[in-house]
Amino acid sequence: MLPAEIADPRDVERKIFESFWDDGLIDIFAGVGLCLVGIAWILSVPVLGVLIPIVLVPVWLIARKRISIPIAGYVKFSRERSENVHRTSVILIITGYAVLVALGTLYVIVRSAGMRPDLLARLVIGLPSLVVAVVVLLSRFLFDMPFRTLGYAAMVLLVGILGIASGLDPAYQFLAIGGGFVAVGSFLLKRFLLSNERIDEPS
Repeated sequence: MLPAEIADPRDVERKIFESFWDDGLIDIFAGVGLCLVGIAWILSVPVLGVLIPIVLVPVWLIARKRISIPIAGYVKFSRERSENVHRTSVILIITGYAVLVALGTLYVIVRSAGMRPDLLARLVIGLPSLVVAVVVLLSRFLFDMPFRTLGYAAMVLLVGILGIASGLDPAYQFLAIGGGFVAVGSFLLKRFLLSNERIDEPS
């Protein structure tokens, strides 16, 4: 008999689903994506940000299939959860990157115009990181992401605030944030691989 605190099948599924993020791959790919967005902004081509998830998401899925699933195990989640995750992912990715491209375009215009670091310019500098912080925070509750997601949101928010205060170029903010994601993800992936054994796919 299941313990009372996890007797609800939906709660069991949620706990299993949360554990599927322990491989660190989502952290690594999110970090690489943010670094690429930062590089695109440095090159003054923010529209390339739209192409980044189109490339990275399929690669991430392949990596999970070949690295993580054979170790974590083969689990088929409920149709309701799968459909909800797919639908919410599409909406969140499209909305998030559309906003980032819009902000990136505004950033390029502001930088090209040589605006002085007044209130508007400083808000433009900080807004991209603040948007990422909101997206990361929403992902915690929409996708049952692990508790560390709240730490990521706090880190990104702090970088955005520091960016507004110091005038740090948002492209470099993204590089710093992305680097942090990759560092944590790499640690988690190493721990995941060392502490688990591969499970053969059922026939």
